[in-house]
Amino acid sequence: MLSKQNHKSLGYIVALVVVLIWGSSYVCSKVLVSYGLDPYVIYCGRALMSYICLVFLSHSSFFSQSWKDELLFLSLGLSGGSVYYVLENTSLIYSTASNVSFIICSTPMVSSFLAVLFLKDVKAKPQLFAGAFIAVAGLAVVEFYGKSFSMHWLGDVLAIAACFSWAIYTLLIRGLSSKYDVFFINRKVFFYGLITVSPFALCNLNLDQIQSLPFSHVFCWVYLALISSCACFLAWTYVVKTIGVLKASNLIYFNPVATMFFAYFIINEPLSISTVLGSCLILFGVMLAAKGNTEQM
Repeated sequence: MLSKQNHKSLGYIVALVVVLIWGSSYVCSKVLVSYGLDPYVIYCGRALMSYICLVFLSHSSFFSQSWKDELLFLSLGLSGGSVYYVLENTSLIYSTASNVSFIICSTPMVSSFLAVLFLKDVKAKPQLFAGAFIAVAGLAVVEFYGKSFSMHWLGDVLAIAACFSWAIYTLLIRGLSSKYDVFFINRKVFFYGLITVSPFALCNLNLDQIQSLPFSHVFCWVYLALISSCACFLAWTYVVKTIGVLKASNLIYFNPVATMFFAYFIINEPLSISTVLGSCLILFGVMLAAKGNTEQM
């Protein structure tokens, strides 16, 4: 039987492992899109495997309490499922895994801005605007310092769009998180994500390409679905319970650092001074902005 202190220590260790896995997930996605797999197909396979796994874990109820809630789950499946992941996967075609990861980590900041704009019970502090300014400055350094014009910017714009998609998801889920358990919510999100992306995935499916996938790429796909999604979701639930939601949320900001490390050593993504400097500014700005809203969410 672990003591309370040992549980907390274990919580930090589990959190570190989860952060490393989530950081590496961008590299796995980059490997798949670089091989030529369609972003719709990648997410469809990931959602299918994740959904099957969650059905085994939670299968006592499949329908929500009302049609209104069912429509909200559909919206969640779009904003936090198919739209978000397709944008993220597509952004990796044109940008580096490190860039996309650092931009995606600004999602809490985007969520705060949307919450301040649309929710009456959320108020902004000066840190929110200061953090946003620093993060945008960091993005400008990453994008333009010492570089010629290229398609690199397109991937980063798509990553920003993915941020807004997930931010909408975080606002929509507010009304459902108190009515349904986390297994049910995530299962419904993957279900509607799978339903909404399937027609596009089928249109872009190349069976010969799937059958010829190297084992390393198949592993990346399964890793994204079962480890990065399902296993880490369960582990993060334990982390939040043992060390608290605020400390757990702060640790997520180190995801991009893990991504930069894995991308450099696994897929040989270059690291320039401007990339490191700009990424540090983005990370600092996002962490500052996270303290800049009176969170009632």
